[in-house]
Amino acid sequence: TTRDSRMADQAKADGDQAIKDGRYEEAVACYTTAIEQNALNGTNPKHTLLSNRSAAYCHLKKYDQALDDALACISCNPSFAKGWSRKGAALYGKGDNQGALQAYKKAISLDPTNAMVKNEISRLENITRPGQSSSTQSNSERAQPSPSTPGSTGYKYQGSIVELVLLLAQLFSIISGVMFIFITNPYESRIVFQRCIFSALLTLLGTAVVMHGLPSLSTAKKLWRAFRNKATQQEMKQIANFAMDNNTHSIFYCSLILSSAPSHLLLIPLFLEVVVSLCRRVLVLAARAPSWASSFKGGFTSLADRVLARDTDIRRMIGNAEVFIFFALILQLFTSSRNILLLILYGQLLRVRYIVNADCKAAWNTVAQRADGVFLHARCPGPIRSLYNRIKSFAVGLVSQAPRA
Repeated sequence: TTRDSRMADQAKADGDQAIKDGRYEEAVACYTTAIEQNALNGTNPKHTLLSNRSAAYCHLKKYDQALDDALACISCNPSFAKGWSRKGAALYGKGDNQGALQAYKKAISLDPTNAMVKNEISRLENITRPGQSSSTQSNSERAQPSPSTPGSTGYKYQGSIVELVLLLAQLFSIISGVMFIFITNPYESRIVFQRCIFSALLTLLGTAVVMHGLPSLSTAKKLWRAFRNKATQQEMKQIANFAMDNNTHSIFYCSLILSSAPSHLLLIPLFLEVVVSLCRRVLVLAARAPSWASSFKGGFTSLADRVLARDTDIRRMIGNAEVFIFFALILQLFTSSRNILLLILYGQLLRVRYIVNADCKAAWNTVAQRADGVFLHARCPGPIRSLYNRIKSFAVGLVSQAPRA
């Protein structure tokens, strides 16, 4: 009753059919399932799924979400022409004709034979040409809200203000993390450590609100029905999607280490996660920035692009750090600073992470392979080999019982 059992490829195929039939809300749901399941059983590149969902959001006129997916698509594969055309479509929907034109030009440089993109470039060049009469614009273009229209400015920039606040909180968290490295006074280091985690936690909570909305009475009712095993399949799917989200895992991790003893090791996965998220947010804000800000936003976007180009390596580092922390907490049991509750709760988190996060799973598989090479070696004593097999079987049993939401 917990997770949509469809394979990622089937969910993608269902989304494609929903797009053709004009069922765009259903298409978004299908592509979301495909993105979440893809690391487990999918064969489609992630940037393709993000591109398709961006298109579905554009059909729904949800241009902010469409832009976010387009930017994520470009981050995954900067040479994917369709990602840039998705960005152009989203920016055009938001009324940024100049930004859309630049995105389409990037797309045509990667795919010179794309006739649709050529037509969009020609049309946008006519629109943005100085002295162009507004009478030549289509009805859909005139329907776009103008930044100078009374009442529309707040609507257009409200999301950007929220993103800016979250970006500043992330920046504060990163600065606090760097300060923690150089502080030697135990009292001051604990304050800076908690400041770093707390600001990151506020950012993660804000991101959760942006993604899922504020919790309401209906949310509490859904959770109560789920607790009593009376929730519908759709309600269980919504709860599972939130529970299995990477942002939710980071919130739980922050709440775990907020009260723990200050440790540089505990900050590594959180610090890397915040840096990647900060770079994505920089690109989102840069895409929404007015044209007059282009002179100074280039340096920030260039740096963010360089960081996100290493996204795969950073994700692998996060997965390795998560596993290393678990073994460090086990070794800490033999010291006076042991924290049994933290170890148990963190172990529960890693059970879920192993199921839904490909990088965490890869890190654990690497550990298992190396441990097999040592403890299953022909020269390893029989009792030690038997004990290792029991521990490994116990660990496999724990993972197989983890909730597959």
